[in-house]
Amino acid sequence: MKKHIHIFALSLFTLLSFSATAQKGWKFGAFALPQYVTMRNADETAAQAANTDDFKYASLWGMGAGVGIGYNPVENFGMKVNLLYSHQGYRHTSKNKALQDRYNYVTRLNYLKIPFMMGIHTNYLDNKGVFSISAGYQLDVLLGGQAYDDVLEYQAPRPDYISRYPRGIYRAYNPIHHSIVGDVGFDFKLTEDLAFNVHIRGDYGPGDVENKDQTIRITQNGGTSDVRYWTISRPATHSINVGILTGISYNIVPVVVLRKPEPKKVAAPKKPATTEKKEGEEGSEKK
Repeated sequence: MKKHIHIFALSLFTLLSFSATAQKGWKFGAFALPQYVTMRNADETAAQAANTDDFKYASLWGMGAGVGIGYNPVENFGMKVNLLYSHQGYRHTSKNKALQDRYNYVTRLNYLKIPFMMGIHTNYLDNKGVFSISAGYQLDVLLGGQAYDDVLEYQAPRPDYISRYPRGIYRAYNPIHHSIVGDVGFDFKLTEDLAFNVHIRGDYGPGDVENKDQTIRITQNGGTSDVRYWTISRPATHSINVGILTGISYNIVPVVVLRKPEPKKVAAPKKPATTEKKEGEEGSEKK
């Protein structure tokens, strides 16, 4: 955990130090991010393909919100870092064969996400709608979570034979994981310094979000033992989140400073005054 914090602090310090030397192109923004969220596991995907009555992924929506700061070292290239609180997780259903009804099972996880992105955009000075595309790395810090179904709208109680259980379902997931993040969209200028942002933002976690080392203690038939919360053969589970980011951004330093000054026009040299005398004037002087 300390290693990840040190990496984040060093990266942020480097970004801010580099920005401070240039003192141009700063941007600050705040945004909301309604998003489709899910987590995919190969075993569960295979179970869905085999029999959707036993397992079927279902849509789940989460909400995110945050702030960000960015810097443009040149006119069409920029860097930004965000601080984002995000609801994530996944939902699946199974069919009750006796009642012929589907039950929904939901896992909700709450993350603090810190994406670092770099990207390109069209010219701010010449367009009312500015197109941009960016991508980068994201640090995901798990804050908490819960699991529930259609009947129990709270943390499901543990079975009597389990004497030790993760304190909250989020303990069964890794406290830190890493994602690839990207967004693409438009900034619509409201004033010279203020813009309304509409972007499609998505992230994917290539690593395993589940903590496969998590154990629970069970007591059965007079004996007590620690067993894995997840089966040892369970493959990695990946997080996938896609949403529409809307927000407001403000150019702390006017972006006009990024434009190269136009070359000054050099005035044509004046012709020297003529010293030739007309023929009539020359003759009058001789007289």
